[in-house]
Amino acid sequence: MVILRIPYAVMVGTLVGVTAVIPIVGAYVSAIIGAIMILTVDPVKAVVFIIYIVILQETENNLIYQE
Repeated sequence: MVILRIPYAVMVGTLVGVTAVIPIVGAYVSAIIGAIMILTVDPVKAVVFIIYIVILQETENNLIYQE
């Protein structure tokens, strides 16, 4: 997220990392909270953040939970 120059990258990254421990919905709940935080600074970066989280979660789910 630092490479994408997303505001509050470290804080939002920590939030996503901590709540990712909650199965299935944890990362998405933190993505909504993070997007609201980023939305206050730059709405375009909030959309980029949501796209980034969706790609990250799909990649993680396909690599870890592969059957």
